[in-house]
Amino acid sequence: MTMKRWRWANTLTVLVCGLVFTPLSANAFPDRPIIVVVPYGAGGGSDVTARIVVNKISQSIGQPVIIEIVPGANGVVGARRVARSSPDGYVLLYCDATLFTVNPVLMKDAGYLYDDFRPVSLTVRSGGFVVTSREVPVSNLAELRSYLAVKQNKPAFGVVGIGSTPYLALVRLRWQAGLEIQEIPYQGAPQLMTDLLTGRIQMTFLSASMVMPHIKSGALKAIGYSAMARSPLAPDIPTFDEQGLTNFVAGVQYGFLAPKGTPTQIVDQLQKEIVKALKIPEVENRFRTVDYEPVGNTSKEFDDILRRQIPQMKELITVSGIAKM
Repeated sequence: MTMKRWRWANTLTVLVCGLVFTPLSANAFPDRPIIVVVPYGAGGGSDVTARIVVNKISQSIGQPVIIEIVPGANGVVGARRVARSSPDGYVLLYCDATLFTVNPVLMKDAGYLYDDFRPVSLTVRSGGFVVTSREVPVSNLAELRSYLAVKQNKPAFGVVGIGSTPYLALVRLRWQAGLEIQEIPYQGAPQLMTDLLTGRIQMTFLSASMVMPHIKSGALKAIGYSAMARSPLAPDIPTFDEQGLTNFVAGVQYGFLAPKGTPTQIVDQLQKEIVKALKIPEVENRFRTVDYEPVGNTSKEFDDILRRQIPQMKELITVSGIAKM
C-alpha cells in the first residue's frame, strides 16, 4: 500500500469511529448539570438533607448537581417550575410529601397535581415530638387527656402555617384523640420555640433536632413520638401508636421526583444514584444523628406510599373542617 493510500485508509477509520461512537456519547445521561429544585426556604430540613445527598451524587456521576431554592406559596411555586420542565431528568423536585398529600387538597388551585410528576425515590423520613413546657403537669397522652378534661386548662399549641407538619399533627390529635386544643399560628419555628420556652405557649410539634436539647435539659417534656417506631435519639419516649392512637404518623418525608414523562431508564439511573449515596456510612450517620431515617426505595414503592396517603390526608382535612386556601 502506498503512503497516500495508507493515510486515506486511516482517515476513513477515524471518521467511521467518530460516526459510530459520537451518537452514544451524545445520548449519555447525564452529560450536563442537573438542577434540583427545593421549593422551600434556604436552610430548612429539605435544603439541608438535599445537599447531603446531591453532593455525593455529583461526585458519583461526574456532573454538577445544583440546588435551586424556589420558595413561595407553601412549595407551590417550585412544584410548578418542575412540572413545566422538560421530562429529561435534568430538572428534579426535592420536597416533602405534603406537597402532594396536602396542597392539592387544601388549596383551591395549587396549579399542579401529583400526576404531573414521576416519583424517583423517597430519600429520608422522620417523625416528630409533641412537647409541652415544663409548667404543664403531664408526661404522656393519658395525662394530657385528663389535664384537658378540666375546662380551665387550655394550653396553646403553636403551629407554623396551615397545612404544615406541626399543624397536621395538631389536627390528628384533635381527630384521633378527641382533644380540644387551641392553636396559635407562627411565621417561623424560631419565634415559636422562644415563646414555648418562655411560657407564652404551652405545646407544639417539632422535629428532634429542634427539641431534643430542650428535652434533655428538662426545659420541655415530650408527650409522644409520631412514628411507628421509637426515635433512636429518645428510645425512652413512647410513640403515639403505643399510647393508643393507632397508626398515628406525622412527620416529614423528603424525596426526589421528576416531571411526568421522564423515561424509565433515567428514573432508574437516578434512583440507583440516590440509594448509592444513602448507603455511604458518612451520609447515613449524618442523617441518623439528627433523627432522619434513610430510605432510598424504588419509584414504584414511593408512588405506592403517596397514592395511599393522598386519600387519607384528604379525609383528615375534610373531617377536620379546614377551610380551603
